[in-house]
Amino acid sequence: VLDNDPFVLLSAMIVFGILHGLQSLLQLLTFGWMQLGAATAAEDDNRPVFYVDNSPLLIQDKPAYPFRGLLVDTSRHYLPLELIVKNLNAMEQNKLNVLHWHIVDSPSWPYQSARYPDLSRRGAFCDQCVYTSQDIVFIVEQAALRGIRVVAEFDVPGHTQAIGNSHPKILSMCQGEYREPLNVTSPAAYEFVRNLYDEVIGLFPDNWIHVGGDEVSTKCWEESTDVQEWMKQHNLTEALQLQQYFEDYLFSYLTNHVQKRTPIAWQEVMENSVHFERLYPFGS
Repeated sequence: VLDNDPFVLLSAMIVFGILHGLQSLLQLLTFGWMQLGAATAAEDDNRPVFYVDNSPLLIQDKPAYPFRGLLVDTSRHYLPLELIVKNLNAMEQNKLNVLHWHIVDSPSWPYQSARYPDLSRRGAFCDQCVYTSQDIVFIVEQAALRGIRVVAEFDVPGHTQAIGNSHPKILSMCQGEYREPLNVTSPAAYEFVRNLYDEVIGLFPDNWIHVGGDEVSTKCWEESTDVQEWMKQHNLTEALQLQQYFEDYLFSYLTNHVQKRTPIAWQEVMENSVHFERLYPFGS
């Protein structure tokens, strides 16, 4: 911002730097009537509508972190599209660049799947509480215009109770009823997971996809005679090894997908001694 010059110069390596520079400029603007000191009527008439105090200014800035995210959970609290866009506007103003869309979970399943329409039909809070493929494309486009990536989270094998409203038999049989987590010894569960991720990868173009993996209650696996028998046949002795088996499969499927994706998971998964580095070397 040059002193007494009627223009501002913004320079950046990429267009998103210009977008962030515009936000910095907006934060510098002050209303003309807020200039200090008494003013005569003539002086008041000559005041600018906006001005930048303490000019000239030279600001050289860059992000401290490449991932500056905000998470929205639309499973526990359905958010209308216009409210998600308002969040995007606030993110742009604060130079955040990743919308972590925790779109589904056990409380509800608002994602309207083309392959599995009963998921939202029986799992959403209401008939209108859904996100169609067109809605998702709209949000991804609106985010991109603001320099924001959209990283979707479809949490498996835990946080899947809403799936049981329409597809109970891919959950685990526990105390006479189907409960989360997914029955990861069932071929039908793997078919479901493959088809689901095939579909959502086509809607969310970001290179990253969040697979959740947290808070997996292994009690039902430990109590199921069928699961325990499967584990014996595959030389697995602990429930965490069963989760490791599933995560290995899922990470391998996504990293080798025709539309290659980088899967990410919650830190808790690693803290529970589930290791991803043999398939995805985070440090490389």
